[in-house]
Amino acid sequence: MLSADWDNLIILDGCRYEVFEDHHTFSGDLSPIYSQGAHSNEFMQATFADRQLHDTIYITSNPWSEQLSDDTFFLTRTTYTESEQGGEARLPEDVAKLTLETFEEYPNKRYIIHFMQPNNPYVGPIAEELREKLLTRNGVLCTELGLTSANTTTTITDEVPHLRRALRKGYITRQQMLEVYTENLKEVTRHSKRVINELGGKTTLTSDHGDMFGERLPPLYLKDYSHWEGVHSDVLRRVPWFEMDSQNRRDIEGGEPIREERIGASGVEEHLKSMGYLAD
Repeated sequence: MLSADWDNLIILDGCRYEVFEDHHTFSGDLSPIYSQGAHSNEFMQATFADRQLHDTIYITSNPWSEQLSDDTFFLTRTTYTESEQGGEARLPEDVAKLTLETFEEYPNKRYIIHFMQPNNPYVGPIAEELREKLLTRNGVLCTELGLTSANTTTTITDEVPHLRRALRKGYITRQQMLEVYTENLKEVTRHSKRVINELGGKTTLTSDHGDMFGERLPPLYLKDYSHWEGVHSDVLRRVPWFEMDSQNRRDIEGGEPIREERIGASGVEEHLKSMGYLAD
């Protein structure tokens, strides 16, 4: 992945190959590859850890990046902060905005741009309508975009960190979940195109892992609704590798890594809890 020929590598978090294949609107060549991880942390450790990518800037809204060494990349910038760790800090438009701001400062670097979508938080009108129905009809509070029991007058019967958990608990159907997931892919596609157009150079899109919406895993073949380290399943490991056509290339330069302030260990744990990772 890192040795491939690209100027910009866009990572769409938790993107299933067949959903990307059916719904992407990019021009270029698509093929499947097998990820080194079935989970973001596993992917990052296998792909980035113990490397010195000092010609590369990493823009991300995924907090597992905090497990990487400060000198892995020339520069790492995140959309979340110590004080803003909820789903509102992981929106695709914020990743795009941070990427373009950073590119103005450092136009001669490779860029790895890690969007959280199509993984949660789920954005867009279908997801919003579904969260509203869960709250008003079932009293189920979905907290992935910052809603809490303190800012609603509805009587709360249950609380879920994201809509995938609502699927696991039986509050929504698999078809509804797939509609939300596809919408999320379309939303992140829209913002990815803006980044691609502004940065120029050669762009490749891929994913760190897939996601599960009730598929069965061996050895017990129980249904699963997430993504886990160490799992070897096509649903989680088979991801898109999409190379876009480009005649324009950037002159890439290395440099001494720049270390900016990052959130502490306790901040990482709170962030992962807000995403539902530590309870999945």
